[in-house]
Amino acid sequence: MNTSTPSNSSPWLKHRSLLTGIILMLAAWVLYSPSLKYGFVYFDDVRILRDHPELYGQKTLAEDLKAIFVTSYPREEPLPLRDVTWGIDSRIFGFGNAFGYHLGNVLAHGVVVALLFAFLLSITRRYNFALTTTAAYLLLAVHVEPVVWIMGRKDILSALFMLLALLAQAQRLDAKSIVAKSGWYFLVLVCLSAGLLSKISVLTFPIMLFLHALFLPHLRGEQPPNAPFPWRSAFREGVLVIPAFVLSGISYLWYQGILTQMGIFDRGYTAHGLAHVWNLIMVNSMAFWSYLLNLLAPMHLAVLYSWPDLQYSYPVWQIIVSFLTLAGILLIGLWLLLKRKDLFFYFASALALMIPYLNLIYIGIWVADRYVYFTSACAVAFVIALTESAWPVWRIGIRRFIIAAGALLLAVNLFETVSYQPQWRNAETLWQYHVALPNAVPKSYENLGAFYFAQFNEASQQRDEVAKDQALKKMAVVVDA
Repeated sequence: MNTSTPSNSSPWLKHRSLLTGIILMLAAWVLYSPSLKYGFVYFDDVRILRDHPELYGQKTLAEDLKAIFVTSYPREEPLPLRDVTWGIDSRIFGFGNAFGYHLGNVLAHGVVVALLFAFLLSITRRYNFALTTTAAYLLLAVHVEPVVWIMGRKDILSALFMLLALLAQAQRLDAKSIVAKSGWYFLVLVCLSAGLLSKISVLTFPIMLFLHALFLPHLRGEQPPNAPFPWRSAFREGVLVIPAFVLSGISYLWYQGILTQMGIFDRGYTAHGLAHVWNLIMVNSMAFWSYLLNLLAPMHLAVLYSWPDLQYSYPVWQIIVSFLTLAGILLIGLWLLLKRKDLFFYFASALALMIPYLNLIYIGIWVADRYVYFTSACAVAFVIALTESAWPVWRIGIRRFIIAAGALLLAVNLFETVSYQPQWRNAETLWQYHVALPNAVPKSYENLGAFYFAQFNEASQQRDEVAKDQALKKMAVVVDA
């Protein structure tokens, strides 16, 4: 659908796209407004943020910036742009005030939602598709963690700058003059750099930039989905994306050097070579299904998941499912590349964005909701675009079933979003929720006990005997459990 409207149309139609983006942004703010009253949850947000007044709690922002970029460098999580936003929050609302950090997350998330709508509209020029996809993305329950947890700032900022880079590239591709194209190209690289300084996982984003430039004519319907592969465009865009990969490579080497210096990679994992590849196939394939389940039917969402995980010996069913999953992904990707290049963009972009989370070099967390904050947009767009293309050939009964199933999935996500949010009010509510989950991760007990121990120490400093006694009793219950 063309976004242009006649000059005599209503004000709504004239400014429909802008107003829709604003409404979606406001809806995101309203949905996550309860989190503005939440505190710290004593899981990285205290260790990385609140325990460092020398980074974010100096007398002036200039002193904060000096600490962030000079005196406190290197440090475990060197994300300068995220740290600068925390410093600004601290200046406005106070260093120890969680409200400012939560407000920053909620506001930035709303902007991401609006930018996503703008991006989808720019690549497809179909208003209904962009609106439906963005609305569905807005309701996904897996976004609770990155939006409500203060530490999710890096995920939101990185998504924001990736979307800005994609919008800038769309302008470059539509520009007529060399000067305009050069200016937009430079802005793409600036946004990429900002994304890398917000979260290092942006390092594979240049792949999405390449796919976007290559398949934009297919996404807009200017080329049929099964048209021959555009080799000439691939060569031209391949050359243009080289500086983006150089920026990613430099950032990767810089970040890896700091983590090595801080001793982060020394975690006791000893598998190498084929043994390591075997672990990756067995666990990452299961992680794929875990993410899919959390997107479609979120239940028992958590910060830490007990499954999938490394094992000394994997069951036969997991070996079979893992290889079938890997083969299925490869075959589907090949078929889409040949027959549906418009859908291949969403499919391949999602895979590219998830590469940093596959534990290829460093074994860390296998599944985390925050990892799919931006990737989930590609997944939703793929499903809706696929449904949209098949809609004309389906009978009325099938259409009604699809509508009912889609409404049910969105209702489940909305319910889980609303009900999961309050668990993040503070450390006690969050970790009590986690220890009550089926197959609770032992780390949940440790975190809850550590919180009560922190309360005990605080009460001791304030000489509050009643609070000390209460914290000690609660800690004893956790230890027994």
